[in-house]
Order: sequence, then C-alpha cells, then structure tokens
Amino acid sequence: MSDHAQNVRKNNAMTATARAREYFEPDSFCRHVMDTLGYEVVQAIRERLGGQEFKIPHPKNLFEGHPLAEALGLDGARALAEQFNGEKVYVPQPMKGATDTALLEAVEAGATNHDLADRYDLTLRHVRRRLAMLGVRNPNHRTPVGRPRSTDRNDVAPKPFSLDQ
Repeated sequence: MSDHAQNVRKNNAMTATARAREYFEPDSFCRHVMDTLGYEVVQAIRERLGGQEFKIPHPKNLFEGHPLAEALGLDGARALAEQFNGEKVYVPQPMKGATDTALLEAVEAGATNHDLADRYDLTLRHVRRRLAMLGVRNPNHRTPVGRPRSTDRNDVAPKPFSLDQ
C-alpha cells in the first residue's frame, strides 16, 4: 500500500474516532471505554456483546472462556474490568452491514457506492451517509446506463410553455 493510501486510511480512522466521540453520550460506557482504551476496543465489544446489558466482573473472576475475554482477550478484559469493576453497562449494537474499515478498503479497491450497497445489503443513501461520517467522498463512479450524451447535440433551452399558442 502506498504512503498516500496509508495516510488517508490513518486520517479516516482518526475521523471515525472523532465521529464516534460525537455519537456516544458523554457519560456512556462506550464513550468512557473509547477515551481510556481506544476505539478499537469499543468496536470489539460491540461486535461481540452488542445489544446486551451485563455487569462487568471483578478482574479476578475473568477466565479464558468469558465473553469479555473472548471479545478482547484476557488481558484486555482484565484492563476493562479494573476500570469498570461491578458496573452494570449496556452495550449498543454495532452498525449493520460493513465495518468502517471494510467500507474504506472497498472504496480504495475501486468499489462504487452502488457496489457497496449491493455487497453489504445497505441502501445507497445509507452508504453515502456512512462514508460522509468517515469524512470520505467516494471518487469511484458508476458508468451511466444508456447512451452517453452526444457532443453534436443542440443544447438550446426549451421554449417556455404558453396557453396562447
């Protein structure tokens, strides 16, 4: 991957993190986790445990098969448990369809918004909205259906309609 593409991806990831900060309520669990442990941790928790309410266990009570340990790894789950020990939290569901990273990679690979909508079973409007949230405007365009506009055509404005004719 070129240096420019890496810089674009890094800037888009920073934009996604900034957008996520605005999305989550200031006192929400996800906002606290994102501020202390990072956006990637929030994404992992939402992917595995989204839509659930549960109590964060004491770090000593975490084990290898615990859902938090499966989502974050045992060390990551213990770091989370040390900060939120005993708190009852709700984890919102992740966005349906593709992850932000998958959308950005598809755009970099040349996919149009129509391709993304078909691939991830989203509406075209939702694809545009998600890309806009990431600060990206898709440079890839779909070829128009039908004949291209001819260059020898007279581009004269139509006559205004009148009932007097």
